[in-house]
Amino acid sequence: MDRESMQGAGNRRGGFAVSICDAITLFVRRARRGGLLAYINRDLYLGLSRRLAHEIAVSTEARSRGIPVAESLGFLIEPVAFGLERGAMLTRAMAGMTLWEFLKIEDEPTVRSLVIEEARRAIATMHRGGLFHADLNLHNLFVTRNGERMTVVLLDLDKAQFYDAPLDSKLQSQNMNRLRRSAKKLDPEGRFLTREAIRILAGD
Repeated sequence: MDRESMQGAGNRRGGFAVSICDAITLFVRRARRGGLLAYINRDLYLGLSRRLAHEIAVSTEARSRGIPVAESLGFLIEPVAFGLERGAMLTRAMAGMTLWEFLKIEDEPTVRSLVIEEARRAIATMHRGGLFHADLNLHNLFVTRNGERMTVVLLDLDKAQFYDAPLDSKLQSQNMNRLRRSAKKLDPEGRFLTREAIRILAGD
C-alpha cells in the first residue's frame, strides 16, 4: 500500500488516501478529538469500535434511502489499554474537496452558486430521509463530480441518527444552526461565504 496524499484539511488534519494494489483507493479518517479535550487526549476513546460500527450502519441505511453520503467500507481499531482504543474509518475515496476548501479557491460566481445549491439539495434530501447529522459543518460537506455535474456528499456520520419520518422543524433547525456556527467560525468576515449564500445554504 502507498500513501497517496497528505493529510486532509478537514477532520482535524486526520485523513489521508491509500491505494491498495492499484485496484481501489480508500480514504482513511483517523478518529480525532476536538475542543479543549484534544490538548489532553487527542485520539483515545472508550468503546470506539461501537461508534465506528454505528457510522457504517448509518451510512449503509443513508445510501439505501438515497441520501448522498460517503461510502463506508470498514474501520480499523488499535487496542491501547483496557477499554481504550484508537482507530480510523475507511471510506471509498472521492475526487474533490470539502465545501470550505472549495469556497476558498473557486472565484467563478456561477459555479459557486451551483455548488451551494447542490449542498442545499443534499441537506434537504438528508432531512426528508429522516437523518439527523448532529455535526453538520463546512468540512462535512464534500464537493465532488458526478459525470459533468458537481455534486455534494455528506461526511462524518459517527454522531448521526435516523428517525422513522422526515425530520421535524426543530431537528432541522439544530442541523442548520450548527452549519451557521461553522460558517461564522471559519469565515467571520464573510470573505468566502456571503450572507446570501448562507441564506441559500440554510434554506431560509
